[in-house]
Amino acid sequence: MDIVAIKDLPDEKEYAITIPAASLIQAVDGEILERAKTFKLAGFREGNVPISIVRGQIGAKILNTQISSRIGSCIQSLVAEKKIIPMGEPAVEVTEFNPETNLKFTIKFKVLPPIPEIDWHSRQFKEIEVLTIDVSDEDVKKARDLISKASADFTVQPDDYKAQVGDAVIVDFVGQIDGQDFEGNRATELRIVIGDGQFISSLEDQLVSLKKEDEKQINVTFPENYHSTELASKSAVFNVKIHSVLKRQLGEQSDDLLVQNLGGKRGDNLDELLKKKLEIDFSTITRMKTKKELFDAIDAVCSVDIPEQMVTTDYEAMLKDAEASAEQKGQGKLSDDTKEGLRQSARRRVKLGLILSNVARNGEITVGDENVQELQDREIRNRPSEEKEIRNFFGRPENLDRAKASIIEEKIVDIILGKIPSIKKTLSVAEFNDMLSKEQKAN
Repeated sequence: MDIVAIKDLPDEKEYAITIPAASLIQAVDGEILERAKTFKLAGFREGNVPISIVRGQIGAKILNTQISSRIGSCIQSLVAEKKIIPMGEPAVEVTEFNPETNLKFTIKFKVLPPIPEIDWHSRQFKEIEVLTIDVSDEDVKKARDLISKASADFTVQPDDYKAQVGDAVIVDFVGQIDGQDFEGNRATELRIVIGDGQFISSLEDQLVSLKKEDEKQINVTFPENYHSTELASKSAVFNVKIHSVLKRQLGEQSDDLLVQNLGGKRGDNLDELLKKKLEIDFSTITRMKTKKELFDAIDAVCSVDIPEQMVTTDYEAMLKDAEASAEQKGQGKLSDDTKEGLRQSARRRVKLGLILSNVARNGEITVGDENVQELQDREIRNRPSEEKEIRNFFGRPENLDRAKASIIEEKIVDIILGKIPSIKKTLSVAEFNDMLSKEQKAN
């Protein structure tokens, strides 16, 4: 094999490759002879079709497969030997093929920019908090009370029964701000448990004393720390209609029933199961918080040449999804500010992706089927009540790449956290909830 560099630029590499045709034709002939042993064709016994006919039937397909295989092997060799980090799939063009002489083709790579070495011990990085939440017996007791309420049955009340705190109402509602619809502004036959905090308190409070068939206009103001910044602190009007009122039946429920509702097995200790579930839930939340702080720090400190083509590709995919979502919800066209926010998000995602991928390459991180199986088993242990859904998710081939990407990301984060300045803290559930509340208000 002969390799000649045609172009050797920082962002683009191109090579002309010449492969002797003899070995290629030999491989094609060998496969044709092997396939001929069991080849079937009307008018001939199996395995007795003349080689010339077999060649005419499948020779071209085998030749194309062999050529593709040789080109693929060549691409892999170039990437490894030249230490190329390609941006997407390379462009391949077969320029000449003569079975008596050579196969000639070119391979053109768009190359990712070099990622500068990052000093993870640098003082430029602020300390990243790695939190552990201490779940107390009192937290477990509160969780037990909550699931007891959530598992309780509700019974429909007479038409003249007026809703009280703790009751459920089945409602239709339409909300508007200054006469305009907004995301999530309408629902049909939705169940709201008054006082459970499913909705903002100013709305739930005004459902008290309503009965079946009542209609009411409710004025509310969204909290300053509302999760949707577009709605925070804004006043809205909801037109509500009550279809029925239901009362919670708070009878004693056995631990076995509550254990089963949590996906446990008969005989499992409810308090131990609840504590484990709380610890897993808080571990997931704190891990996400740590990763966000880490990614924010990387974004702030590290500089990388970002290919605009990658940003545009990511942005266009995000924009397409956002426009489809807006159309489905009847929200009209996206504003210029929203589009600019999507572009900035795309730029950040590409930047972080380049940096994290470089850490993965330097750390020689690999993920195999056994790692995916471990992830599936762990998810089932953590969420036994969702075992069927978890198995279905991992059983779909299109989800395997997502699972592997998730595993790789977690390994990368662990590598960086092992180097970057960090501080470990243990908080009570109350302290952690207070911290989240303050952060939401600050944002």
